[in-house]
Amino acid sequence: MKTAKIIIISGCALGAVLFMGAGFMLYRGITDFNESRSNLENLKIKLEQYYKAKIFPSQENVKVELDNSKQADEWFNSLISTLSKGNIVSTERSPSKFITTGNAVRRSLRKKAQKAGTVMPDSKSSFAFGFERYTRNDGTLPKSEEVPRLIEQLAIINRICTILFKNNIKEISLVKRDVFESTGALVPNDAENSDNKRGHRNARNARNRRKSPVVDDSPSNVGQVGIISGDSLYAKMHFVFEFRAKEKALLDILNALSTTKKMFIVVTSLSLSKATPELVPKIADPLAAEPDAIIGFGNPRKKKEKEAVAPPKLGPNYPVCGIKLEIPMDIHLELDVYKFKEADSDSGN
Repeated sequence: MKTAKIIIISGCALGAVLFMGAGFMLYRGITDFNESRSNLENLKIKLEQYYKAKIFPSQENVKVELDNSKQADEWFNSLISTLSKGNIVSTERSPSKFITTGNAVRRSLRKKAQKAGTVMPDSKSSFAFGFERYTRNDGTLPKSEEVPRLIEQLAIINRICTILFKNNIKEISLVKRDVFESTGALVPNDAENSDNKRGHRNARNARNRRKSPVVDDSPSNVGQVGIISGDSLYAKMHFVFEFRAKEKALLDILNALSTTKKMFIVVTSLSLSKATPELVPKIADPLAAEPDAIIGFGNPRKKKEKEAVAPPKLGPNYPVCGIKLEIPMDIHLELDVYKFKEADSDSGN
């Protein structure tokens, strides 16, 4: 009897413990469920807020952005209008008119060079400021669609050479331009062949040209040089000038090129060189100037006695440096002239 009671009490105690454990697990499950349901409700509310949110800006912000866009367009149009004022545009398409205009411009430039004291190549036919192919006697004429850009290049060279002559350069030996009428850009003109015959100074110029950096900035399609096509905002033409001038003249030329309002010019390359001045004059040796004299028949050769020549005294007033002894520099100048997009431009395209 006692044993049965013990078994019953133990079973009841074990059942009570199991019941309490099950109740605790049920409570934890209900708590986790309520917490998960609360999180789910919060996420659903947040998702609903996202769906109901206004994804477009307010009317005030739209108005501000429209005003900003309008102002940016005005600034851009003003910039393009200002830059395009320096465009050189031609609508002439007559080849004979170009030849006539080119001859007149070259005559004018030669007069300006003569007035400024600038030395130019002797042969007029071999130096035509980059247009040598049209000064030959073979009757070469450009195509009508090429004439507008040729006249533009002619006007650009005229203006740049005028700046050079106004600043009294000593000599001009080479002018190159973008040759869009044939394959390849900046094809050397015949003036170089003529220059090579002019002695040691021109040989020095040739060495300087070899040392100077070559800027290969030509477009892939040479025939499109100077044409603003598609969505492009600008086009450019490349030019090369070689001349001799002093330092002050070069500085004045660079300032004039950068401040001119007639064209938008960017200097892309500048090379300078000049010979070293001889500060002390050489004195000829009188003993080496005359041969040995023979005195008498059968006598050995004897040198004539000569009076010793004292070297000149330079003195404190002998100039060894300064502006008076400045030697003109050989200058290789490369530059780009830009043409900016405008509504009514006509450049042969």
